[in-house]
Amino acid sequence: MQPTLERLSFWMKHDTWTRAQAALLFCGLDPRHSAVSDKGQLQDAHAFTLDGAAINWPAPLPTYPVIVNESVIDYMDRLGRERDRLLGRWQLISQQVEDCLHLLQASSLPERATPQQFLIWAKRKGLASYIFAALGGSLASVLGEFDEPLARPLPAVSPVGGGPLSPEGPPPENYLLTLAALFDPVKVPQLEAMFPANGQWARFAERALRNGLVSARAERGAFNPLLAADWWVHNQGAGPGWDWERCLKVLKRNLPARSSGQLGMFPVYD
Repeated sequence: MQPTLERLSFWMKHDTWTRAQAALLFCGLDPRHSAVSDKGQLQDAHAFTLDGAAINWPAPLPTYPVIVNESVIDYMDRLGRERDRLLGRWQLISQQVEDCLHLLQASSLPERATPQQFLIWAKRKGLASYIFAALGGSLASVLGEFDEPLARPLPAVSPVGGGPLSPEGPPPENYLLTLAALFDPVKVPQLEAMFPANGQWARFAERALRNGLVSARAERGAFNPLLAADWWVHNQGAGPGWDWERCLKVLKRNLPARSSGQLGMFPVYD
């Protein structure tokens, strides 16, 4: 058997995987040397992991000999414990494959999809840690842009802005995007500095696909600060003392030089 990365590279070169192949790979098994039923149960009496280790259904225990002494009993006990260990390992991995295939069958993914599509789905579900650990630093290049969808394109802003944005409640969609276009993308530390959240912005950004912050993502690893603030206040729930009005005041003070002539687009507060 070949080393983990070599076997994984072999499977990453495939144009598509089936759901069963994906389920096996997500559980660290090599589909070329492992079989699975339609219900996700491991078939045959053996399977192989991506690092070449064998997982076997344990053979039945031998019958006790006619003459039994203390050493025979000790030997049979050791065989029994080893069989229980092997059986437990087989059942655990088989259950993991079965659960993974069940999730895949309930997903919107087709029966055959690209490795990238399966991996993006697995990443969102918190699965396939075995593969992600093996890919290491190459994970981003493997997933490519699919891993970080960007927010909606922002409209161009004319030199003369429209009326001020109301601080009462979530702003109108079209005007929110127009105002957001005044800002340049910022990294997570800048978001934390502008809108302190006890260091939680890093966690928010890591889970952007799940929590909805992805709608504010402007480029890889960077967010539009106004859209991020809108999400923080109206979706996540900002910290004590923070509301939309206070966020707008902070944003106004951090308007980039290119948009300094658009201050009139912000509401005026007493």
